[in-house]
Amino acid sequence: MNRRYAQEGFALPSIIITSLVMFTLVTAIVGTVSSIKVALDTQYYRALARDAAESGANYAKICLYEPSFAVGDTIDPTKTCKKVSGSYTSSGKADRWLINNSTASGSTKFRTTYDASLMESNNDGKRMTVTGKVELLRTSDSSVWRTYTWVTNVQMTKKIDPEGDRASKRFWYFGRWAGLDFGTTGNTLQSVIEFPIDPSLASGDAAGEGATVTNDQRGNFLFWSNGLTIWNKAGLQMSDDTGDLTPLKGDNSTSQGGLSFPLNSARTKYGIVTNNTSWERGQGELYMHTIDMTRDGGNGAIVSKNIPLSTTLGTGWAGEALGAMPNVDGSGYYVYTFKTGTTTATTKVTRFLISLNGAISGQVQFDLPSPPKICKSPKDNGVYGFGSMSFNKDYSKVLFTAGAFNCSNDTTPTDYASGRVYLYTTDRSTGNLTPVADWTVENSFDPTASYSSTIQYVRHALYDSDFSPSERYVYTMNKFPGRLTRFDISSGNSATIKASEWDVPDDMTSINPGESIVASPDINSGGHIKTAPDGRMYIANASWNWNLQDDTPRPYPYKMSYIGKPDATTRATAGIDLNIDGITLLSGTRSNQSLPQMATVYVPEIIIY
Repeated sequence: MNRRYAQEGFALPSIIITSLVMFTLVTAIVGTVSSIKVALDTQYYRALARDAAESGANYAKICLYEPSFAVGDTIDPTKTCKKVSGSYTSSGKADRWLINNSTASGSTKFRTTYDASLMESNNDGKRMTVTGKVELLRTSDSSVWRTYTWVTNVQMTKKIDPEGDRASKRFWYFGRWAGLDFGTTGNTLQSVIEFPIDPSLASGDAAGEGATVTNDQRGNFLFWSNGLTIWNKAGLQMSDDTGDLTPLKGDNSTSQGGLSFPLNSARTKYGIVTNNTSWERGQGELYMHTIDMTRDGGNGAIVSKNIPLSTTLGTGWAGEALGAMPNVDGSGYYVYTFKTGTTTATTKVTRFLISLNGAISGQVQFDLPSPPKICKSPKDNGVYGFGSMSFNKDYSKVLFTAGAFNCSNDTTPTDYASGRVYLYTTDRSTGNLTPVADWTVENSFDPTASYSSTIQYVRHALYDSDFSPSERYVYTMNKFPGRLTRFDISSGNSATIKASEWDVPDDMTSINPGESIVASPDINSGGHIKTAPDGRMYIANASWNWNLQDDTPRPYPYKMSYIGKPDATTRATAGIDLNIDGITLLSGTRSNQSLPQMATVYVPEIIIY
């Protein structure tokens, strides 16, 4: 009995111990459940904050395209990134909350929003920081008692899409309805083509010199122009919806007579700048015209034209050179021209900024770093305005080619300098140019060996230049007669570049002379030189314009030349694969001195992280 009672005496402590254990387990379970709830709540509200940040990021992408949106500017759901008279316009939303259940009864009260700020803007692009936010509110007084945030960055990098860029350079049209097709990839010359001009409009040459061609980034042809007329993809003159019967202000004897570029991100509107400088005198102006590609069944129509880029410079401030580069944020294009004079002070470069809305601003004039080559002339005392501009692939460098003319006016010339080339680096955020080097071009070809003494002057004029595909070399082209010269610019030093001069010894045409007083080469040969998307460099040949010695028309087909391996290090025509008159154009077409200018369009790469 005593033993039995002793054993039963342990029942109460066991119950207590069990209860304590159960209580501990229940407490742990409750604590775990509470922790899980807190974790789930945190996960839920952080997800809401992330959603708010993503919503802001989608709108921030729009702000990256807005030129007025500057570093430090901010947006939230109540305002857009479009400024009007210095202030932001309203988004139309009454308050800044994306979700707002602060009035909900019997549930957790919270609200979500975002704030976005432009943190960086430079030559490489823009970066915005977007902060999504969730605020938990007390049910008693709606005060904030906890905040969750999520930070997202939106980075726009201005890059050239190589495939899209090659495709946008697919079709070239130039000269007398001549063309080249480099295919949708742009990797190879697919075919020699002819512009399908309406026969009723085909009389005469389309482009004696300057031309501009616009294709989209899928390789579809849109339009081309010689600075006087715009031809659409149907082979017709583009419709003019301005109601103004005045033709475009331009000239068919301008080395760079027109240049086109898009005026909106959808690329349904384009601007064309034309140049009415003529006959080497450098006494012209630039004019702006706008095309709407949604009109005339997708063939496009002119909706404004002949808007002078300058209303303060008067007349005669532009030369034959014309170039444009996109600014850093893709919101416009810097447009340049230069006019040579008798001194550095009278040789002026003029720059403008054309925004995507068509506004013209940013007029600046500056001098070239050294005087151009000036020669005697029976026309304008050697003050010649012809020349060209060529940008490299990413618009970090540009060449100005200032041509001299009639550099020897006697029968025993000793000065073979034919002009000067200027190399600059660019700043796409400001449009400023920094001089790197400049040098004269002196061809070793002796004009007296081939020209009759009855010629009173030797024309021998520097006309155009372009970068090789690797951008190590610059090739220059003379005309009257055509001569090809190469320079190694990798040093960035004027003297070293000049010392690398290689005057290619070959005559730039294989045809018979066009003037009876000329033995060989043809005095009228030469023209534009341009790097193509297939990696070759093409050369126009003006000689095919001229009659034979007996003054009879030269029979078709006409030809032009190309350099197959422009980056070959060897100094030999076979090494660079120079093919004189290596391209046979279609019958009825010819290159004249013309090859087209085409503006590269930057494609923004936007990353959200």
